[in-house]
Amino acid sequence: MAPAKLTAEATHDRSEESRTEGLGGALGGLRETGARLRFLLVFWALSGALLFAHHYPYPQGTWGDRFVTGYCQACAWLVGGILRTFGDPVLVYGDTVVHSARMSITKDCDGLELVGFLVSAVVAFPSTWKERSRGVAFALAAAIGLNLVRLCTLYVILARWPSLFEFFHVQAWQVLSFVAGLALFGAWVRILRAERRPG
Repeated sequence: MAPAKLTAEATHDRSEESRTEGLGGALGGLRETGARLRFLLVFWALSGALLFAHHYPYPQGTWGDRFVTGYCQACAWLVGGILRTFGDPVLVYGDTVVHSARMSITKDCDGLELVGFLVSAVVAFPSTWKERSRGVAFALAAAIGLNLVRLCTLYVILARWPSLFEFFHVQAWQVLSFVAGLALFGAWVRILRAERRPG
């Protein structure tokens, strides 16, 4: 009977591990109620502050306005470079990509909400500041990369299937970005746990 007991216990352990290693494990790994509460409070406070800072109506010429404008123009430049690499001879004027279609990258579609979500989640998660700094770098690279993919696909859709642009811009990519944000945070948590395991 002992082997059966050990098998049952091992199966139970693997089940527990699978629950904490999955996407839901980002919070499931915080076994103490206090740790979960601290995570949620810090996450909501920081993400709320970043969201407010992003959507605040900065007067023209202020640092906030210059930052958002420069970021949107940098996104347009990168999107233009990616599209030209794949054979589309687009031109970039400021924050606007032009050729078969004309797409402007503005404050409302710059993808910085996803950046704020991931950075807030990484900073709120119990870890050392060294781990957080690496996590923030991962979050920035992943969120910005995903946003560039989003912008490139939106330009192609606008150029080839303009009637579908609003659906993908307002609905499809909003959902995909949210799901991707959860997946990226879960991936970082799994990497973090793997690094902490001895041996």
